[in-house]
Amino acid sequence: MSTSEVHAAIQALYGQNAEQQKAANAFLVQFASTPAAWETALALLGVADPAVQYFGANMLYGKCKSDWATLPEAHREQFSEAVGAHLSRLANAPGSNLAARRLCLVMAA
Repeated sequence: MSTSEVHAAIQALYGQNAEQQKAANAFLVQFASTPAAWETALALLGVADPAVQYFGANMLYGKCKSDWATLPEAHREQFSEAVGAHLSRLANAPGSNLAARRLCLVMAA
């Protein structure tokens, strides 16, 4: 699953079409449970849209709470460093304060 596909689903979720919202929500809930969601959620933090950044941060928070044990130990330090780098950038980015706050929860989880 590509980041652009997930990004499109997020846009549909926030759109006006109820049928597309329902389909996007089902897709995103299913996708969030996959191992690929770790990397994709990190990539979403680099998108310019604060709503997409928040969605990525929130997905990571959920992954940390429910799936931390599935993240290979060899990847955990790299993951924490990547989250920290995104947090530093988003903390000073206009409109990205909600995503930055959620990343604080990711770091604490």
